[in-house]
Amino acid sequence: MTEEKTYSQMRKEFQEAFFKKISPGLSKYESERLRQFGYTRAVKIAALIIILVLVFLTKQIDIGLILFICCIAGAVCFGLKKKFENEIKQKIMPYVCKCLGDLKWKYAQCSFEQLLCKSGIIDRYNRVSYDDSFTGIYKDINYEICETSFYYKTVRIAVQEQYLRV
Repeated sequence: MTEEKTYSQMRKEFQEAFFKKISPGLSKYESERLRQFGYTRAVKIAALIIILVLVFLTKQIDIGLILFICCIAGAVCFGLKKKFENEIKQKIMPYVCKCLGDLKWKYAQCSFEQLLCKSGIIDRYNRVSYDDSFTGIYKDINYEICETSFYYKTVRIAVQEQYLRV
């Protein structure tokens, strides 16, 4: 049978791990955080410059093109942020999980996604995104906790009718 920890034990172990292992490890990432901040700032400035150049060269404002450029810049910034976030998680989550008992962290797909769909708990979806996943044993029972978002997105096409006056 697995050892059960009290709240005060977990808190004490977490404080020890934080000050001895997590905090010193995070200070190593400060320069990387500032570099990532610089990259995202550069992407945003580049997008703004591209938009301004296009407006001045074409002498017109194309909202669709501006939105497209902003979406691309946003996706790049989000990707950079998520990559850096996962690097940090890979460094600190093993220490955090160790404080909480028999718990393991991973960034991956959950094993019971199809079971949720077959059971009817989740009706239908056409897009899914995963973040954190925890597995462990509590009182000799295996469990899995997943941070998962299921989406069902429909596409609606608006048809605009035009009338001609004669």
